[in-house]
Amino acid sequence: MIELNIIKGRLESFRKKRIIFSVFLIYFAGLIFLMGVLSINILFNRILIKKTINEIEAIKQKLSADNEKITYIKENEKEMQGLLKGMNFFIEESEKRIQWAPILTFVGERIPAGMWLERFVSKEEPSQTGEKGEKKIVISGYILPGVVNEREVIDRMVRSLSSGDIFSDVSLKDVKKVVETENKIELLAFEIECRIKQKRGAGNVAKASN
Repeated sequence: MIELNIIKGRLESFRKKRIIFSVFLIYFAGLIFLMGVLSINILFNRILIKKTINEIEAIKQKLSADNEKITYIKENEKEMQGLLKGMNFFIEESEKRIQWAPILTFVGERIPAGMWLERFVSKEEPSQTGEKGEKKIVISGYILPGVVNEREVIDRMVRSLSSGDIFSDVSLKDVKKVVETENKIELLAFEIECRIKQKRGAGNVAKASN
């Protein structure tokens, strides 16, 4: 009986030790699993943080490049405004200036025999709308002595000037007899007024489109 009790006591002790060992093993295995999961989570978070930092750096570099462009534009804004003012000035001056070369060529090709042109005078009529007035040229001259049908020669000159693309309107403003002071010769003097055709520039096209 004493031996059986000893054996039972040893078995109970062994069972208790085995249960404690199993519990410790399970606890240890669970701890290792938890540490593994935490390690994987930490590694994933580090990768995500590194990716986010790289994206932030890329955005910073892009913003820096954009800021450099904005700074460059601001620094050159005044210079650009000065250039635009200069361009507007030259455009306005070119619109005011009369292109004499094609006008003189056009008129010279249409002078009839027996006519002498003495003077070309440009003028600009003020506009009631506040816009630029129309440019006109007054051509002064006279008919040489001995020419038959002097008035017909002048009328032919007016019709000839009206037929081209230089003038939009040509009219005879004055015809009178004058005496040439040096040789005391009577001449028929005249004045022809020519309205220059306006060219359609960028400003006119814009106004027409509106």
